[in-house]
Amino acid sequence: MQITPRLALSAVALASLLASCGASDADGTDGGAAETTVAEATESESEAGSEAGLAVLADGEAPPERTIAVSADGFEPDTLTIAAGENVTFKASDDGIYAVLVGSLDGATVNGGLIETFDFPDAGTYPVLEDISGAQATVIVTD
Repeated sequence: MQITPRLALSAVALASLLASCGASDADGTDGGAAETTVAEATESESEAGSEAGLAVLADGEAPPERTIAVSADGFEPDTLTIAAGENVTFKASDDGIYAVLVGSLDGATVNGGLIETFDFPDAGTYPVLEDISGAQATVIVTD
């Protein structure tokens, strides 16, 4: 395949456009707030101690008292205390789409028709982040 000057110029323009994506939001602020929050959440998890362990994606749905609603307003409740070995379900309370990160576990998507449930086998404090809005919650797991 022969690369023409026009194709090369188009590639450079596309690369420049992609590099500038996310550099700032419409309001002119840095769009990296959620990334900073993820780093802070991971750091907070490390400070809580390695005994906190990892949350694990699970099947099924936790009872209502162990369900955290996710909406455009954030998490409700934003702090939940459970016993080690119990699970928590994250459920969208509106028709939005949300990316829920629990501790250092990869994100799970929840929207009006989907739920995600996590098992918490070990005591500790688990930071929760909604990756799109930056909303935060905490799951406290006791022995």
